Amino acid sequence: MDDPRARNSTTVRSRPTPVALRVAGRSLRALAAVSPESAAALTERLFLSPPRFAPPSHERAAFAAARPARIDGPDGPLRLWRFDAGAIDVLLLHGWGGRASQMAAFVAPMRAAGLRVAALDGPAHGDSAGRLATVPGFAVALRQAHCQLGFRAVVGHSMGGAATAVAVARHQLPLEAAVLIGSPARPSRFVRDFADALGLPAPLEAVLLRRLKRRTGLTLSEIDAEALAPALRGAALVIHDRADREVPYADAEALVRAWPRAVLLTTAGLGHRRILRDRNVAAAAARFVAAALGRPLRPCLTEGCPELPFRPGGRCERCALEAFLFDPGARGPFAA
Repeated sequence: MDDPRARNSTTVRSRPTPVALRVAGRSLRALAAVSPESAAALTERLFLSPPRFAPPSHERAAFAAARPARIDGPDGPLRLWRFDAGAIDVLLLHGWGGRASQMAAFVAPMRAAGLRVAALDGPAHGDSAGRLATVPGFAVALRQAHCQLGFRAVVGHSMGGAATAVAVARHQLPLEAAVLIGSPARPSRFVRDFADALGLPAPLEAVLLRRLKRRTGLTLSEIDAEALAPALRGAALVIHDRADREVPYADAEALVRAWPRAVLLTTAGLGHRRILRDRNVAAAAARFVAAALGRPLRPCLTEGCPELPFRPGGRCERCALEAFLFDPGARGPFAA
């Protein structure tokens, strides 16, 4: 059992504790004096309840071509968004408080590589059922999605990346490639930070940890990358921004040390969420997955252009437009 008094020396507090959490902490401490179990139950629910946000218009537009479907999840049906029919090659999985449409930038580059793509709303997120979410719960959802889709690669952001590692190591998810973006190597840190923010006394934190273990079947230390390392299989690309205020850059380095076939791609100035909208990040992920799955990407047909084409053997967006405007022979339905 994890010692609730042990604090991770690499914890980074990126912002002050919200007033709501300070108020909740006072209430929970008062309740704990009377009923520790009741206080722990409320604390657990508070910790595991993700926010839900409606997708902005650009995300809805990007997912307009996706066909919604349902799959069975650990706590009810999960919403799946399919961009292609048949067996899926790549599954996109968002992070805490996110939704499938946040991964929209990765769809076109993956499909340009000839890969079939789907995206998943994790448990208690987006249009999926449930109210509480855990990293092991996301991992179970991945395993169940794999049973129906048979995907060979996952692109996971933050909690989705951590869940991918758990699914590979604890559930033997047979991935050939994983892309982990802004993902924590030590999800246990978030429980520690949460307990600190609420000012939980050690006995109450200990009860909370027991409840979390009972819910997931795993202790916090068992989902950290160091513990998962012996069972991590397949190739992995870890993408992390040095300015990430949610998950420290040191976690990316720890993930690469833990995952035997992992490589690190570092970005600067994109933070924790804007990194998902960066075209270069999406292109790097597509190149990595395509190569790992035996479908190396050829660049744009235009000589010297390194950009990804719309589809295999074609031109990139910029070169296709230039060809359309300045080369009459290139105009037509197959100009790209």
